[in-house]
Amino acid sequence: MYECMINSQSEILECASRPCRFGATCIDQLGAYMCICVPGYIGVNCQTRVDTCASNPCQNGASCVSLVNKYECECVGKFSGPQCQVPTDGCVYGGHYVFNERQSDSLVSLSSTGLAQKLFNTSFTVGAWVRRDDFGNYDFVLSQGTRAEPHQLLYFGFRANDAFSFGFFDDNLDTDNQYQEIGYWRYWTATYSVITNQQNLYTDNALLVGSRTARGPLPVLDGPLRIGRAIDAFGVDTHFHGALDEIRVFTTALDPAEIAYAYTHNGIFTSLSAAVLFIPFRHGSMIDMSGNGMDMTIASGNPYYQLADSPDSCNAFDPCMNATYPCVSPAICAVSVFNNSNYNCSCASFQFGEFCQFST
Repeated sequence: MYECMINSQSEILECASRPCRFGATCIDQLGAYMCICVPGYIGVNCQTRVDTCASNPCQNGASCVSLVNKYECECVGKFSGPQCQVPTDGCVYGGHYVFNERQSDSLVSLSSTGLAQKLFNTSFTVGAWVRRDDFGNYDFVLSQGTRAEPHQLLYFGFRANDAFSFGFFDDNLDTDNQYQEIGYWRYWTATYSVITNQQNLYTDNALLVGSRTARGPLPVLDGPLRIGRAIDAFGVDTHFHGALDEIRVFTTALDPAEIAYAYTHNGIFTSLSAAVLFIPFRHGSMIDMSGNGMDMTIASGNPYYQLADSPDSCNAFDPCMNATYPCVSPAICAVSVFNNSNYNCSCASFQFGEFCQFST
């Protein structure tokens, strides 16, 4: 016969197996242990990293990157700041166009009668970065047409009630919301499908803010394209007061994914090859970079305007404007707004390679 004697004073060291993870401190207790986590980790064994993006801290369509005990916001469009909460100007896009006073002259493309022909009997998309400097007035971003008759005038911009409008004169799509924002950049996109007669309006990262079926017939446009006003068809002043940038027209109705891509990148892209107009106002230029020759000029005297940012102040930030252009012509260089030191070459249909240096 024998007995087993247990020493009640002995204690197993629970921390000996190192149960606490990611730098946590283990504290032995009677029959147990406790982990003191370092900042950024939680759980019994500090095994779970805190999702610092769970509260959705990044604004204006930015992407949130969860890091240990912090986060980073990858801003898109014309925004900066820790949460991408600050609308900015400057060299991310290499310049923009400012209309300083109401009733200033518009920009006009005297070569854009070809655009009217391109938009006849086809689907199309109009997109632009827009910043108003007041509200409660007509602020038209873009228009084409010479007659104030149904389906013979295209316009794209704000009405006096601060709704955004995309219309063919008397056949219009207006947003339900009013946008009374001063000094705030938004990306606006309008699409029209010739197949369904569908009109759509989007803002920023492909957020649909209006949709309707146009009555038809198809719009018949003529005359020059105007940026910053419409023709005197409304009996009121329609001059834009604020700033415009990255104006694009495509001969296709872009889908939401393509609109989202345009929102987060500048330039013309392989996937958006139907571009027929692209005015980036890059470094003091009003050149149409789509290759269709629809450069903009001031309509007539009284030019209350400015082209913001000069080549000297911005070239260092824009890899597409270096002395050695990185993409082989006719490819287009597009700067990513996630990191404005990076770029992509958008090849023509017969080109391929990182710099579009090869041909089929």
